[in-house]
Amino acid sequence: MVLVFRSVGSGVATSVACAGVALALGAQAPRAEPFDIKPGLWTLTANSQISGGPSMDVSKLSDQEKALLGPMLAQMPQPQNAPTVTRQCVTKEKLTQALFEPESSRVNKDTKCTHTLVTGRSSSQDSTFDCTGSNAGTGTVHVDRVTSESVTGNGTLAAKGQNMNVTFTFTGKWMGDDCRGIK
Repeated sequence: MVLVFRSVGSGVATSVACAGVALALGAQAPRAEPFDIKPGLWTLTANSQISGGPSMDVSKLSDQEKALLGPMLAQMPQPQNAPTVTRQCVTKEKLTQALFEPESSRVNKDTKCTHTLVTGRSSSQDSTFDCTGSNAGTGTVHVDRVTSESVTGNGTLAAKGQNMNVTFTFTGKWMGDDCRGIK
């Protein structure tokens, strides 16, 4: 499962939010119980809320430039936080690992993430992640098993070096045994 947050507007907000989270699967934790869901192809639907973010420093602009820029900035469209649907393959081996990690570690070659399973039970997981590179940030992910074919979850992301925070919720549905080439 991959959570990719798309927004209209700032590319930085989109990049940092894409650092959000994915069902790509990271580090194993000792004594983790296998998460009791079916291996195979999963589809996730995520909703996110972005607060803060990059801002424009107008302190060095002249009064005339500020006057010209002000109305334009006020009319700019705000980012849209539309639901995002992604797919991920969950193998039997991955069921004892943290099931969600930042997507940017798979998409952006310069972003590296450490993903740690904090608590792994058959019915729920809690994990943390820490990313460096262009999409640097830290966060948490919690996922609950609803049935062997359904999960729900939530998490947070705090971008490093920016005043931006992302909170997200998601639902996941098992689509079948065959991952159809999806990793």
